[in-house]
Amino acid sequence: MTRLLLRAGRPDETALARVLHQSSIGRPTYDFVGATVDSSIPSPYAVREHHRDLGRGDDVFASAVRGMRAWVQHRGVLARVHPAGAPLHEGGTVLVVLPAGPIVVLAPCRIIHAVDEARRFGFAYGSLPGHPETGEEAFLLDQLPDGTVRFTIRVSSRSSTPLLRLVEPVVAVFQRVAIARYLGAMKSHVAADRLP
Repeated sequence: MTRLLLRAGRPDETALARVLHQSSIGRPTYDFVGATVDSSIPSPYAVREHHRDLGRGDDVFASAVRGMRAWVQHRGVLARVHPAGAPLHEGGTVLVVLPAGPIVVLAPCRIIHAVDEARRFGFAYGSLPGHPETGEEAFLLDQLPDGTVRFTIRVSSRSSTPLLRLVEPVVAVFQRVAIARYLGAMKSHVAADRLP
């Protein structure tokens, strides 16, 4: 059975470093690694896709890339990523630190895919032991032929524990809200970043 990583109050940097170190040797908690970026990899869970157009042009794309490098989308759900400013490279391990009332959920993730091209940028990360979900999530930016910059989130996951699976409809609502906030945070970042 998966043991969730929950803490009362805000964990200090030493505690986060300890959990990050332990997580860095963990293996993904699912077998369909890469399913959110490669449609030929079958996933037992539906791959759900959500997107928002952020604007048009090279400046919009550059702004969105800067935001993603700074994990701006996670601020939309009041989460922070440890270590702060973690680089987006394959094999990297991060903790998503998410406040949930009087407790904090620590969600360890492994970056399993990264792309940095002229008109495409992003990454996918997958759950490690202790994460409340089993599966992966991809965050992708594409500049389309007409210049439109599209932010796409793909998710293929389910709750990691029997208890959370009992309240799956509630978890699904939280996920929908979180995705809308990820998308909104990136849109707000791009709008604010482009102000004179």
